[in-house]
This record gives sequence, C-alpha cells and structure tokens, in this order.
Amino acid sequence: MIQAKVTRRCISLSFLVLGIVAMFASTGVYAPQPGSCRQLKHTIADSTYKGIMIHRSMYLDVFGEQEANKPPSPVNLCIAIALPPKNRKLQYVILGTDHKQYVVIYICHYLKATKSHEEMINTYTAEKKSSKETLVGISEAFTKNGVNETLQLMLCDY
Repeated sequence: MIQAKVTRRCISLSFLVLGIVAMFASTGVYAPQPGSCRQLKHTIADSTYKGIMIHRSMYLDVFGEQEANKPPSPVNLCIAIALPPKNRKLQYVILGTDHKQYVVIYICHYLKATKSHEEMINTYTAEKKSSKETLVGISEAFTKNGVNETLQLMLCDY
C-alpha cells in the first residue's frame, strides 16, 4: 500500500519535473546546441540501485552561456524519483554511481534535421543532505566527462 502511494507520488512528481523542463523550453533557456552530442570519456555500464532517490540537480548545456560562469539560482524543490525507470524508452548513459547513494545520468538527443543536440545531465541521491563522499563521486562523474559541474541547476541541495 505504501509502495503504491510512493509510486503514484513519483509519477505525479515526474510530471512536475517535465513541467519545469517545459518551462525552460518555453522561455528559450532549453534550446538545441550546434553539433553532435559530446564524446563521453568515462561511463558506467549500469546502476544496480533500485528504489527511490531524490532528484538533486539538472545540468542543461545551455547553462554554459550564463555570464561569467555564474551558476543558476537554486530551486530548492526536492522530488522523489523511482530508479531505475520502469519504462526505459528514454535512452540514457550512467556517468557515475556508487550503487547506493547516488546516480548521475546523461541524456542527449541528436537532431539530424538541424545537426544539433539537446543534452541533459541529472543527479539523483538517496538522501536530501548528501555526504562528502557522495558529493565527491558526483563531482568526479562531471569532471571525468569534461562537464563544468558549477553550471548545474540545484533542485534539492540542503
């Protein structure tokens, strides 16, 4: 019974996340970037984690255009997400995980017609307040793949 309530809540909160992304798209913040998807240097085959995690942050490649590499303002919105996704139609790559406390997921869609791409990196943690080890692991996932981690939109960072 509790699991069913959590699952329903996660589904409705997933729509909230989609609404946030739609807001970015409608305001021109989330837009295709020229060229193909980045060449990832360090990926993980898959995560063995199964359960609920908190959507901690979102990196959109367009945040790189912010003036003076100033990170986006935090949102302070903690959303629980079931991992792994039950419907795996969305293709993603794991950039980093410890299989217990965090998962960093990379998503990129190449648009052949415009020869551009849309890129997103999401971080998920088991706890709202992450340990130093978890934060180091997330940081390494970004660094090893040449991503500026300071340009994440912090959704839940307490």
